Amino acid sequence: MEKSVDALTEHELFVRDFLALYKQKPMLWQQNHPAYRNKAEKSKAYEALVQKSQEYYPEADEDFVRMKIESMRASFRKERKKVLRSKELCNNPEDVHKPSLWYYDLLLFTAGEEAESNHTSLPQIEDFEVKPEDGSPVKISFWSREHSAILINFYKSHPCLYSTAHPFYRNKRRRNDAVRKITDKLMATTGKYFHAEDVRRKISLIRGQFLYEYKKIKNSEGRGKVYTPTLWCFEMLSFLKGEYTNQKRLVKRRRANTTSDESDDDIDIKKESDSSTSSDVQQPDDEDVFDTIAKNLAYKLREMSDEQRNIANRLIRDVMYHGQMELLTHASRFSLDGT
Repeated sequence: MEKSVDALTEHELFVRDFLALYKQKPMLWQQNHPAYRNKAEKSKAYEALVQKSQEYYPEADEDFVRMKIESMRASFRKERKKVLRSKELCNNPEDVHKPSLWYYDLLLFTAGEEAESNHTSLPQIEDFEVKPEDGSPVKISFWSREHSAILINFYKSHPCLYSTAHPFYRNKRRRNDAVRKITDKLMATTGKYFHAEDVRRKISLIRGQFLYEYKKIKNSEGRGKVYTPTLWCFEMLSFLKGEYTNQKRLVKRRRANTTSDESDDDIDIKKESDSSTSSDVQQPDDEDVFDTIAKNLAYKLREMSDEQRNIANRLIRDVMYHGQMELLTHASRFSLDGT
């Protein structure tokens, strides 16, 4: 049974309005659009979506918009794959997979098609907040600026998570304890539910955003220009400036101990490798699958020629940066130009 427009919930109305506006901003989803790589134009488009979102959810910000887009598009891609697969296998059109995603037709434009029907059934959908009957804290699926600001304040009080000079910087147990403490304080302060992994991911994201902006500032100063950071919480994260400086000093010291034909990328690789064996650094209490992956990666890098290693390291850094920025999706692909 289909719902009439009058019967739609406020959240369902929001999704319809949101996707209608998103469709009008092809620079956000059409890769061959002239402004697809224009940061200024895309920033304006995101701002319009933020304003639309705030009509329904006052705390919404760009993080909210990006997360909502990725969530809905990921769900759409999953359903789209089922539809296309069933079309290949079914001889009878009636047997083709019927999407269960209620806004499937509303996102068909991202696949280069128009909606297949004017009305779409609306099964129960997940709201942004899940409210348990037992009165436990409420789980939210996005970070408002208020919650992000509280997180930054707690993050600052745990230097073992960001200060390379801290004795517990490489102690995984201590760092995990710090993340758990931040998570507990965050829930106690906001009354919302946060998972430790969500907190860890957000910390990594905002740290990456800050260092990206700070690097722009320093590069601009070197050219005699002035760059004004656009990150809303840049000043709140200013305690990370010292760590950026420390890292640059470390690279310079290591450069002085390397041969002149080694690049900065080579030095950075050695820095990561040396840090895991240095006797003056406290070792982690235990290792996980990521340590194994890193060691395997280091082994393969050492087998490459200098030129190939430098290129591979640059590509790896690009992938990691996009991951920290929450920009990677299941549709992300690696391609080689030429042969």
